[in-house]
Amino acid sequence: MDIVLVDDDTDDVYLFTTACEYITPKPNLIVLQNGEQLLEYIDTHGLKGDKLYLVDLNMPKMGGLEALKHIKQRGLVNKLCIISYTTSSQPSDIEHAFSLGAKSYITKPSKVVDLIELLEVLTKYWFTYNHFARSNNE
Repeated sequence: MDIVLVDDDTDDVYLFTTACEYITPKPNLIVLQNGEQLLEYIDTHGLKGDKLYLVDLNMPKMGGLEALKHIKQRGLVNKLCIISYTTSSQPSDIEHAFSLGAKSYITKPSKVVDLIELLEVLTKYWFTYNHFARSNNE
């Protein structure tokens, strides 16, 4: 159960890491700091395995929307489970993320207890009930 968190905010990463400690089973957390690192990660690790990508929108070098655009251009958007995970609740950001292939859009909780609850629901849904598409790389 791999979760790839793409977020440059150290406080948000700490909160997320802390919340993962309370999830059973505990997810394998991979932390990347921007969209460029996400694209490199996908290139390096391919589409193998069941992974959930939570991608912040606003990051240095390359934000989440730009990364989604590149992923869509590569034809990979339907082979990856990408969720926008951001502080923005602007309708234009939500629409833009979905138009680029995000599977869901979540506004970051500010309390660790709320994040734990969110992660319990996400991991149960994505890793227990959801069926991941098989790629040609597997």
